[in-house]
Parts: sequence; structure tokens; C-alpha cells
Amino acid sequence: MQSKWRVGSVPTGRYRSFEWRRWPCFYSGNEHILASISCNEEYVPARARTGQHTPLTLFVYDYSQGIQNRKMYRLKRQFATLSEAKAGAEAYFKNHSEALP
Repeated sequence: MQSKWRVGSVPTGRYRSFEWRRWPCFYSGNEHILASISCNEEYVPARARTGQHTPLTLFVYDYSQGIQNRKMYRLKRQFATLSEAKAGAEAYFKNHSEALP
């Protein structure tokens, strides 16, 4: 399965000051969301690279009951860097292959 991480688009338009850029989400090859990273701050690539942000929360999606009945779970562990959060998501799906769509 070919999975990839994608970052939210940069807010544009008239009301862009009211919107935040989303943190990366992990998508499967058939475009189903597998995991998302959340933070209390907006995603700014320069700060994410250096780790100057509040702890990151990882949400994973469980498709074991089917695509229409997916469940979202928040992991207890919080991550200090973006690379740790990405590795945590990939490790989760490596250990829980039944949760994949």
C-alpha cells in the first residue's frame, strides 16, 4: 500500500487571517485518511522543522469495522517533534494492520 503525508494548503483569500494551516495528515493509496496530527498552534514549516511548537497530538483512524464505520482514536502519548509523530503513526499501523482500510 502506497501511503503518504500531506500538509494542509496555505490559507488564501479574503478571510485568510481567520484560518490556520493544518498539520500533516497520513493518507492511504486510495485516499482514505489514516492519521492526523493536531497542535494548538498553526502549522508553520520553519517552526515545525526546529520543534518550536507545543506538543503534538496524534489521531489514528480505525477501519476494522469497514470504511463507513471508521473510528478515530487519540493516542495518549504526545510527541515533541513532527518526525516523532510521523514515526508514531507509521509504527501504529505496522503493529495494527487490521485497522487499515
